[in-house]
Amino acid sequence: MVPTTDDQRRQYVWLVRYGRTDPPLRENIGNFDSDLHNPDGLAHATSIAKRLASGHTMKDSDECSSSLSDDAVPKTVYSDPFLRCMRTADVVVKTLSSNNAEIKIRVEEGTTEWQVPSLLVDKDGERTHPRTTEDLVKLFLDTVDVAYRSVNPQGPDRAADGSDDDDDDDDDDGPSRPSRCHPPRFPETEEQLHRRCQSSIRRILADVGSTDSFVIVGHAPCVQ
Repeated sequence: MVPTTDDQRRQYVWLVRYGRTDPPLRENIGNFDSDLHNPDGLAHATSIAKRLASGHTMKDSDECSSSLSDDAVPKTVYSDPFLRCMRTADVVVKTLSSNNAEIKIRVEEGTTEWQVPSLLVDKDGERTHPRTTEDLVKLFLDTVDVAYRSVNPQGPDRAADGSDDDDDDDDDDGPSRPSRCHPPRFPETEEQLHRRCQSSIRRILADVGSTDSFVIVGHAPCVQ
């Protein structure tokens, strides 16, 4: 939760992991771009969507019910381009749009899966690349924001020696300024993942502004 300049208003940032996939994702094996066709996965997405649309309140929790407010309901939805995230985001925006003005998915490459072989390269040595926004529009015709461009887009793969001239310190970037660009690149160390996620969230905050709440649908390493 991020306080705004108005003491009576709060900006909420929701971080959501996708629902269960079908077939299930297995490290070093695949399928790394599965959809949510598992009934449990769709149920997970629907449950998350309803909670977000309600302001994430719980009737059996005094703490949660005291926060009942439109402030908490996301007005913007960002998603990584992998199908499992996009399907979850698709359910979310359709649920939110049923109660509010039409909301679209902003396909954001900066929140994509951790760029490591175990999560991108299958047992046959084939590397999985996420679909482009143009491809995703064909699958999610009514819910993708075709005008949106990633604030932290995928960069070229790293040099074989692992060198990276973008890993300078971000400490000089103020909270209201976008950080230095640290795009997702393959392969990616844990430290590089942290920098990329930091850069992405700062740029998204700059993009969406300081009032409306929003949700990012992503992967466990990025959400954590």
